[in-house]
Amino acid sequence: MTNKYDSTFSIMKGVAIISVVIGHCSIPWIEGFVNQYHLAVFYFIAGYFFNPSYFDTPWIFIKKRVIRLYLPFIGYGFAFLLLHNLFCHWGFYPTYQIYSFSEWLRNFLLLVIRITSSELFMGAMWFPVSLLTVSLLYLPINKIPIINKHKWGGVFFCSIIAYAAITYKVKNPYCIWDTLMILPIYHIGVLFRQYDLFHRFVNWETTVSCVVGMLTIYSLGGIVRFQSSALAHNNLFLFFVVPVMGIVMVYGVSNWIKKTWMSKAVSLCGEYSFEIMAWHFISFKLVAFIHIYLTGGEWKHLSDFPVYNANLLLWTPLYAMVGCTLPLLLKYTFNKVKPIISLRLQKLTAK
Repeated sequence: MTNKYDSTFSIMKGVAIISVVIGHCSIPWIEGFVNQYHLAVFYFIAGYFFNPSYFDTPWIFIKKRVIRLYLPFIGYGFAFLLLHNLFCHWGFYPTYQIYSFSEWLRNFLLLVIRITSSELFMGAMWFPVSLLTVSLLYLPINKIPIINKHKWGGVFFCSIIAYAAITYKVKNPYCIWDTLMILPIYHIGVLFRQYDLFHRFVNWETTVSCVVGMLTIYSLGGIVRFQSSALAHNNLFLFFVVPVMGIVMVYGVSNWIKKTWMSKAVSLCGEYSFEIMAWHFISFKLVAFIHIYLTGGEWKHLSDFPVYNANLLLWTPLYAMVGCTLPLLLKYTFNKVKPIISLRLQKLTAK
């Protein structure tokens, strides 16, 4: 097992989150292709860095996952919910979506208890919740004797059961079936690290083969999606094969990026992928404002989601750039301001 952290994995997350942002620019053929791998990379890397010692200290693992995923989700969800009516007045949301107090309270309770948000700007944040449940369920699932003894077969058997449950629309509290279906991708990450499969088998030939394979499958209509509403429509065989090919492809590409001038920028995107995921939709509004202003469009289109569709292919590079860089600038500013605020609060409380 390789224990040393490799910056390639930060770059992999960077490639994945940039792909998420580009996919949300609403060009169908791009969105369809990046869906093949971008979310799979995050599930995989979470599994890759899962420490087996957590089986003996589960509460430490649970605490880390809650701090890293649950609390930020609630924080962002509450902030966007608090600003919801202002977003309506500013034209970011349609004005008919203004909340009454009872609607606001209901959405707040759903946010905290059900861990769901109906805010448009939280549209990508279903993923951290999914990653949280996948991570937490991995512990007890592996305690089941038959799965602990036959992890490959056991984990995949759970996935097949989940696929059947989703297909036949069995009740799905807290997306439990979605979680079980995705669990093998997380487990594959664990196995890749355990057997050092990247270093043993992945090279440029493997990477190119995966690129060609993915493009071929995609051109033939073999689309894989991890979104809850699309899970039942996946081909179960391709659901495991295509994401692994995509992960290997992204690993190979990331190793190449690591040797170029793009390395630091893409790695930074990976390190702050959560912030980009949370902020890129609202960042799109800045581009939409410029887009409408320069092209003379109607201002009602500022509420179009996720982007203003006119001449979209031409404007997608700017949407993607701003969607990635503006969240980084906001995070940088927050990191600079936070110590100053903390120091002033300490002085106030000391008086």
